[in-house]
Amino acid sequence: MGLYQVFFFAALLKTGVAVGTMITIGSAPIIAGILGKVLFHEQIDRKWYLATILAVTGCALLALPSGEIGIEFTGVLLALGAGFSWAIAGSSMKMLPDSRSSIEKAAMMLLLGSVIISPVLLFRDLSWFFSQGGALVVSHLSLMATALPYVLFALGITMIKISTAYTLTLSEPLTASCLGIFLLGEDVTGPVLAGIMLIFTGLLILSIRGKKPVCFHHRRKRISN
Repeated sequence: MGLYQVFFFAALLKTGVAVGTMITIGSAPIIAGILGKVLFHEQIDRKWYLATILAVTGCALLALPSGEIGIEFTGVLLALGAGFSWAIAGSSMKMLPDSRSSIEKAAMMLLLGSVIISPVLLFRDLSWFFSQGGALVVSHLSLMATALPYVLFALGITMIKISTAYTLTLSEPLTASCLGIFLLGEDVTGPVLAGIMLIFTGLLILSIRGKKPVCFHHRRKRISN
C-alpha cells in the first residue's frame, strides 16, 4: 500500500493525471484477475473478460477530455507499478485468516503502508494540518475517503472473487464523472457519455448471475411426469 502511493503520485507527475490514473485503475483488475487465478485458483469466465474490457475502455474514454495527454515510458512503468501494488494489497488482505474482521484487515494494510511512507513527513511543511480547514480535510480524507472504503473493500473480497472485486472498483471513475456532471455542472461530452455507458454496462454484466444449466435427463423426466 505504501509503494502504491509512491508509484501512483510519481506516475501522475510523469504522465499527467489522465494517463497515470487510467493506466493504474485499468491495470489493477487485470493483474488482480491473474493473481486470483494463481493464488486462489479462481475460475475466470468470459463474462469477466467482457465486463473488464468494457469498463477499462470506458475509463480510457473518461480520461480523454481531461486535458493534454503526455506519454512517457517511465511514467507508464510507474503507473503499472501502482496498479500491481494495489492488486497485491487486496490479494494480501484476502489471504489473511477469516478470524480477522474486515476492520482489522484494512487497519493492518493501511498502518503498515503509512509506516513505510512516514519519513516523507520529515521533509514537508505540516503547519496547515493544525488549521481548522486542514483538520477538516484530514478528517474527511482519513475517515470517508480511506477508512470506510477500505473496510468495505476488505469485507467485499471475502465474499466474491478478487478479480470481480477489482473490476467493480472501476465504478470509482464512473461515480466521479457523475458527481462532476450533477454537482459541479461539468459538460457532458461524447467521450464522457460513452465512457459512462461502457463502465455501467461492464459492471451490469458482471453483476448478473447466470442461471444454472438444467440437466436434459431431469427436464425430460419432469415433462413426462
